[in-house]
Amino acid sequence: MAGLARSARKQMQLPGSFSPRISAWLQIGRRGFRSTPAGRRGDFRTGVRGSMNKPGANLPRLVTAILAAGLVALAGAGCAIRVDRRPQPEVAVPLLDEARLASAEERWEDALQAYERGLFLDPGRAAAVYAEHVRALCAVHREDDAHELLTRGLSLHPNDLSLLALRAELSGRLGFHRAAERDLENLTKLEPLEASHWRNLGAVRLQLDLPRASLAPLRRACELDPSHLEGRFLLGRALAEAGECAEAVAMIRTCITRSGGAQQAPGVWLKLGAETVAQSAATLVTPDQNREALEWVEVLQSRAPGNSSLFRTAGMLFDRAGETAAAIVAFERAVEFQPRDASSLDRLLQLYLRNGNPLKAIALAQRALELGPDEARRGKLLALVEHAPR
Repeated sequence: MAGLARSARKQMQLPGSFSPRISAWLQIGRRGFRSTPAGRRGDFRTGVRGSMNKPGANLPRLVTAILAAGLVALAGAGCAIRVDRRPQPEVAVPLLDEARLASAEERWEDALQAYERGLFLDPGRAAAVYAEHVRALCAVHREDDAHELLTRGLSLHPNDLSLLALRAELSGRLGFHRAAERDLENLTKLEPLEASHWRNLGAVRLQLDLPRASLAPLRRACELDPSHLEGRFLLGRALAEAGECAEAVAMIRTCITRSGGAQQAPGVWLKLGAETVAQSAATLVTPDQNREALEWVEVLQSRAPGNSSLFRTAGMLFDRAGETAAAIVAFERAVEFQPRDASSLDRLLQLYLRNGNPLKAIALAQRALELGPDEARRGKLLALVEHAPR
């Protein structure tokens, strides 16, 4: 019994702070084994009178002290039971291999299930795994889920270039142009010598109807990658929308020439180039540029006959070149294909009057009145009908 008491005392002298309940138990244990003078309230060492010489009198206190010592040992050793939430890469790796195989075979649902289970077991995987999962989601047209996954991946891998570029592209496709602009601005700071980041930033600002703000990144993209014709065309488009028509025409003309001429150039390049020339001030366009723009329109008409906007552009170019008869024919075709084209109607009326055909002008004005124009145009047309020479 004396040995048990000494052992309990040593356990109760362990350093450290304990919970209030354990401290209370320790205090009870200490009071139970405190030595007293012989002959007073009993002393188990002498066996003299008192409660200590009764069999089993201190057994509850002894049990309490032993239990308290055991709890102290458990708390000190950190043996609390908990669930192991650590990543399990040994389980996740086979799942990711299975997901990659399913993606290669275009079994997208199987791939998505494997990716989701793999990332759940080991969410700290490399950024490339998140990018693969995003592409699989986009393959089944789940762009919203892909965008959310990219945001989660970037929270674990901040400033990862591939994930930022993917989120910027996906934000643009979903119409989140401001979010795409922010990601692309970060990309240009993290990787300033990559032309595609500057080019995409300029394109997004064009989508936001900010042509002047797009000029600087597009110029930077052309400096870094001068052979990229699509980037040069975007710069030409930004210049045209910003009102810098002369520079825009020169840039678009360079793109068309380098692409192999009008026959090889994309239609959108030819159309924008011709419209920019037609809408530019006469002092900014040379006769050669005007003639070249007419060639672009002819190529476009051979690809898409019956397009009213092409006839309108051709009429403007013919009118600038002084070919009134050809301009009248072009505007007549434009009105034929699009009777409510107010711009073509107004220009055709002016050409009829200038060419000495007032009767045709009056007939055209009456036809335009039947189409129900707005009040401002209606007043102009009525004045033309009343005052036109007969």
